[in-house]
Amino acid sequence: MDPNIPAQATTPEIQTPVAEPVPSVPSNPSSKTKYIIFGVLILFILIILGGGTYYLGVAKQQSIMQKNNKVVTATVTPSETPISSLTPIPSSSSNPTLTSAPTTDPTINWKTYANTKYEFSFKYPPNFFVDEQDNQDPGAEIDSIFVTNFSSSDLFSSPPRKNPSDSDVFQMNIYYDRRINTDLQTEKSLNYRDTSVLHNTFSDYSVGGEPGFKFVQTATLSTVFGVITVHNHKVFSFSLRNETPEFNRTFDQILSTFKFTQ
Repeated sequence: MDPNIPAQATTPEIQTPVAEPVPSVPSNPSSKTKYIIFGVLILFILIILGGGTYYLGVAKQQSIMQKNNKVVTATVTPSETPISSLTPIPSSSSNPTLTSAPTTDPTINWKTYANTKYEFSFKYPPNFFVDEQDNQDPGAEIDSIFVTNFSSSDLFSSPPRKNPSDSDVFQMNIYYDRRINTDLQTEKSLNYRDTSVLHNTFSDYSVGGEPGFKFVQTATLSTVFGVITVHNHKVFSFSLRNETPEFNRTFDQILSTFKFTQ
């Protein structure tokens, strides 16, 4: 270099400082592990609880089914000793008794008729009528009583407003025979020997505690049935004018209440 030439001032090179990379802070692996472990633990607990609940439910259902099977088996297993379908409930008494339900008496609200002359009584429906046909002739042998579902003014007026032979008329005749020294066998023989009757049928029938018989007489134009009994050697005769299932039932119910008071 020429020493006579002044040296040029050199511009110092400005160096831009290079930023050093900031090292990344590594995440804490122990924190993630804790969350994972905690989640797995919760899931495990839920699985255990769910499985336990399901097991308990199944076990309870199986227990109920086993009990039911035991009950059914005990019910259907045959036994050497016959078992009644109605088993009395054990009580403190050594000999328990079974009481049956009380039956309703169809005549409980019926009226009562009492005859003090011939000493008997009976009950009859509340809408029926009793008409006494007392024969005033001392020599007459028979007195009669009618039990009807129409009043005597309807049936026995002249002319009658209601014909006793109509199918809707219930007329039960009760005859009291004043004759004495008769018996049941004699009365049965008299009925059997009736020449106007083509066929007689007899069956046992009790009235007021006295033995009697029911008869069915088949004649040429009609069929008559009635009941006869003897009390204190005197004849009581009962007959029904018109027969229907309902009238026959009422006839038997009236006779079931008949009582001799002497």
